Amino acid sequence: AFKKRTNDMRDSAALKVVEALLAKGVAEIRAYDPLAEEAAQSYWFNPENNHLFSRIKYFGSAKEAIAGSDAVYVSTDWEEFRGLSHTIDTNVKPPYLVIDGRRMIPDFQTLVEKGFDFLPVGGGFLKGK
Repeated sequence: AFKKRTNDMRDSAALKVVEALLAKGVAEIRAYDPLAEEAAQSYWFNPENNHLFSRIKYFGSAKEAIAGSDAVYVSTDWEEFRGLSHTIDTNVKPPYLVIDGRRMIPDFQTLVEKGFDFLPVGGGFLKGK
């Protein structure tokens, strides 16, 4: 969802990002949204309207979606994503890219110091150390 505490996906930046990644050949999108899963599935999981649906998998938690991924993109401002740095640090290892599209990860510098690459919206790329 583009707005916290809703399942409203209208004009969500995540939709455009997912479409672009899949068009570039990304093999799998691992997705999680606290409330918009059903709306997302009705948008994406319609094989009659979207041939890319089989490359998107939904998970019940951020931890499950992050495990086994190469990067994370935060596109909604749900409060639970403020603690995402711990989930990232304990479930994946660098090199790993964190794109924070809502500036929801306040302790991002800790991730950078541990080797994670970080790209905040409106900010410059920070290479992991």
